[in-house]
Amino acid sequence: MQYWWIVLLVLVACAAEGFAVYAFRFKSTLSLILVIVIAAFVMGYKTYEFAGYRINGIAEYPIEFSHISYFIFGTVAILGLRRLYGLAGYCATLTGFGNIIALCVSVESMIEGFRSVGYFALSVVLHNLMFFGGLLLLCDTVKFRMKDIWTVFVAVAAICGFAQLVNAGLVYGDIDYKDSLIILKIMDGRILEYVISADKLTVAAKVVGTVCILLAVCGTIVLYFWGNNRIYNKREEAALGRGYDIACAKIGIVPLTLYAINKVKNKDNKHG
Repeated sequence: MQYWWIVLLVLVACAAEGFAVYAFRFKSTLSLILVIVIAAFVMGYKTYEFAGYRINGIAEYPIEFSHISYFIFGTVAILGLRRLYGLAGYCATLTGFGNIIALCVSVESMIEGFRSVGYFALSVVLHNLMFFGGLLLLCDTVKFRMKDIWTVFVAVAAICGFAQLVNAGLVYGDIDYKDSLIILKIMDGRILEYVISADKLTVAAKVVGTVCILLAVCGTIVLYFWGNNRIYNKREEAALGRGYDIACAKIGIVPLTLYAINKVKNKDNKHG
């Protein structure tokens, strides 16, 4: 493998991120602030990127799961929608982890899919930041409510449905790169062509591959929420033993707005 060193660098970065997540395990508010900073950066860049395409008349749209995840993660974190932290964290983690796996399996194919080395490097950085942000939400912030897990299933189904509308030409009919969309390759089994040559890939293999990926996604959604609850309980137990407070402050546009409104109401009530 010619570009083995790229894979090594990415794995080292993942190890560093894992260490940072462990180091921040008792600093919930600081972890959430870091999540918001990451979210603002990745969503800000993607907004700039796709806005630039539209201004220049280029038919490039946010269709891939990772593209939409940038905006889900950014919106939820910046607004401070706590009940959707599980959704945001899962999307971010899956986006980053999926890119890491793809790099390990076929880094050459990944590089060939970009117009320049610079764009490839930027993509790796953005995906790693998403992975880091997702891990922080998973391990170091708040305990997800298991009853909110449905939001992730609905979001994943909606993203897949949207991709099929694009595939049918009902949305973004001017694009000419539908065959290269990763989300469509996953849904029709062509993603296996990265490890099996197309002439050897049977219809049965594609069907089995798609079903296995679907089951894996459903399983990881449940695992993500269950893991968060287990990790939170362990953190809480360890924090109590050390006398730490791991309560996470409510940060974001919505919590701050509600706080300001309540502040004004309380002030009016006192004067009334």
